[in-house]
Amino acid sequence: MIFFPGWESLKTVEKIHALFEWLETISLAIAIFLELSGMRRSSNVAWVALVISDAARQVYGRREKALSDKEAEVLRQSIESRDREVSELRGRNVALEQRMGPRVLQETEVKGLIDLLAPYHKTRVEIIAFDAHVAEPLTFSGQIASLFVSAGFMGVRLWEARAGTHRIAGLSVIIAVAIGHEDEFRQLAHAFARALKELGIDCGVGLGVFGCEGRNEQGITKPYVFGPPQYQLRFEKPRQFMGIRAVSAFRVEVGAKQLTAIPPTRPITPLQA
Repeated sequence: MIFFPGWESLKTVEKIHALFEWLETISLAIAIFLELSGMRRSSNVAWVALVISDAARQVYGRREKALSDKEAEVLRQSIESRDREVSELRGRNVALEQRMGPRVLQETEVKGLIDLLAPYHKTRVEIIAFDAHVAEPLTFSGQIASLFVSAGFMGVRLWEARAGTHRIAGLSVIIAVAIGHEDEFRQLAHAFARALKELGIDCGVGLGVFGCEGRNEQGITKPYVFGPPQYQLRFEKPRQFMGIRAVSAFRVEVGAKQLTAIPPTRPITPLQA
């Protein structure tokens, strides 16, 4: 079959098919005319031409249908592939919008998180909002702080880190535990991080990633403290009017939402008392 003229081209096959249809009609008309005119020998030639034209018409007709079906299938697959690409692109756009949209805990989610945190109420926690040039991290940090307050935590502080202050490396939300307190807060850190992840919030856990105390220039061990100008206190419960605000062993760091993981930076080293 591959030796027939234009066998692989649908347009050529259509033209040849139409040509043989025309030849078949002409051959039939000539054969009848010659038959009626009494020219039997000549009419036999016309009848042979009619048979050949009809056979060729059928061959090219089947080929035309096969090529048409093949072209339609290719077109269908192309449309389906394009539709899948469009669907995937829309899905990525929706995921991107969700990822870059503000983090907001709904009422039912808040209740579930409070119930999760309540058993650990004898804990002091600090929430540190980074990337203050964007309003969203501070707003979400405030919502996180309200969770701990509602869960009855012993102490809750919300700090705003000023520009140039480094944060613990990782995702946009880090549940961090101080050196020497890993076993004490391991369960709480992982439970809280797991709950936030289930709500679609990027969250990681850092155990033993910062210290609560260290030696000063005189070689005296003293607790680290947060304070101006690097850190501004935005909320505190209960309010403290005297003494130092020593770093808590359990903290939550909140940064701006990222498309990729935040590159490694050095851990926070607050001021010493």
